[in-house]
Amino acid sequence: MTITNSSSLAALAIALLAGPALAQAANTAAAPKDEELIVVTGSNIKGASDSGALAVTILNADDIAAFGVNSTGEIFENIAQAGAAEINGAADGPNDARGDVATINLRGLGTGNTLVLLNGRRIAAHAVNQDIGSTPRQITNVNAFPAAGIDRVEVLRDGASALYGSDATAGVVNTILDANFDRLRATLRYSGVEGTGSDEFQADVAFGFKFNEGRTKVMFTAGYFERNGLFASELGGQFNTVDKRGVLGGDLFGNTTTDFRNTSTSSPFGQFQTGAINAQNVFVGRRIRQGTTTLTSTSGVFHIQPCQFSGTRAQLGQRPGGCMGLDDASLDTALRYDFNANQPNNALGEGVNIPNDPVSARGRQLITDADRINVYGIFEHDFASGV
Repeated sequence: MTITNSSSLAALAIALLAGPALAQAANTAAAPKDEELIVVTGSNIKGASDSGALAVTILNADDIAAFGVNSTGEIFENIAQAGAAEINGAADGPNDARGDVATINLRGLGTGNTLVLLNGRRIAAHAVNQDIGSTPRQITNVNAFPAAGIDRVEVLRDGASALYGSDATAGVVNTILDANFDRLRATLRYSGVEGTGSDEFQADVAFGFKFNEGRTKVMFTAGYFERNGLFASELGGQFNTVDKRGVLGGDLFGNTTTDFRNTSTSSPFGQFQTGAINAQNVFVGRRIRQGTTTLTSTSGVFHIQPCQFSGTRAQLGQRPGGCMGLDDASLDTALRYDFNANQPNNALGEGVNIPNDPVSARGRQLITDADRINVYGIFEHDFASGV
């Protein structure tokens, strides 16, 4: 239950229930002037053992409009209690989710530990399931919520696992859409990053009306969002390479230091290990020789590299881009991968980009492309019985 004082906007949640309870959509009754308005967002189930006051923050429509953002995910990024979102469209690790996805991570306790509700109800999990720190995360994609129709966002800042389950360990975020919307509103937004091809366009329309003496309410929203992404190679200077040694003031840190090199051993040149399964069903690396020439390390590790690089133990033959061979030592520095560079391996002259793939030739994409269509409708009717 959330009690809201209409004059000070202070909010207090009184937890009256325990066990698996699903919050229900708020019903707001008209209040006479100079009297308190009580908004209930929850179910009172007998048998509750939990009690006490839980802290709630409410963002109203004016607060949300002041953010000046284009999606529900960006609205949630402005919640003061939100930590870094582990799963989002900007994450670009080897197992990260990309595309038009946004989550919320209250208090930095993990995306899977924040319960996300829409009008007080749970939402089906997003198709993406990702491991964070070896722990699977089941998420709700909040970009599916129509930003144009949001009346308020209620943030339960304390853990509520006793009320909702383990997915509410960090708290609860409840998005309430405006069933009382009785006007027509249209918005257009455009923004871009100067000097690049990255821009965003959004168009939203929302309308609502009432009939049956105000007992029947209808609200409909539709939105279109298009974004052209941003590549690191489009930004000058220090942004188009992960190797920061050249922007740190000459030899201040030394040209040979690796502290600011940042290039990755996850190279396009494959690294492998040979070996066999022993009697205990454990894989054990094993050295391979060709005559008297060792092709791998003692643990069976080797990698592919161009034949002209030192340490090549054997030639594999001609491949597109030249002769390729095997090396049993660590990856040569010049073969380490620069994720930000528009030519991932400049040491080879022509790079190692995927043929006919314009994206790989431009390096890391800091902001992804996106096309989103949101359509949402609410129909609400008050029966004479009070239901």
